[in-house]
Amino acid sequence: MFVLLDKILFFAAAIILLASIVLSFKTRFVQIRMIPELIRQLIACVGPKKSSDDTHTIEAHKALFTAMSTTLGLSTIVGPVVAMFLGGPGALLGFLVTTFFAPAANYVEVTLALYYRKRLPDGSIMGGPMQYLKAGISEWLAKWYAFVCLLMMVAWSSAQANQLASVLNMPM
Repeated sequence: MFVLLDKILFFAAAIILLASIVLSFKTRFVQIRMIPELIRQLIACVGPKKSSDDTHTIEAHKALFTAMSTTLGLSTIVGPVVAMFLGGPGALLGFLVTTFFAPAANYVEVTLALYYRKRLPDGSIMGGPMQYLKAGISEWLAKWYAFVCLLMMVAWSSAQANQLASVLNMPM
């Protein structure tokens, strides 16, 4: 069972890494080219704020910090340590290669989400992977993605609840 899961996860990670490498070349290494713009945006968010008439938008620096808070979690800290313990130095090399190439895939994903977003009648904005999959590829793929996300959320919530129950049942 675990051997099959291990092979599936390795295959999925290899596909994602290969796609990230291809996207890095297609975007002419956006992860390096846009570093000056990133620094400029971070400096601009410290300065005086411009007033905005649109109440349904999020300021750029708040969107950045929200995205970072959802991306950086306990698994980001513990994951590399466990991987290096189990996989040795090869895991560290894998993390470094992925850390360099993966931002291009993230950039393309966000760009597609912004391109295919829709403004709803109430003024709010609807976007994200399910929207660009539906509009750009197929509605069936968007529904499959939504279903898989639902399963992942159920599994993740179950794991969190299980871990919390284990901690609460420990003798003190």
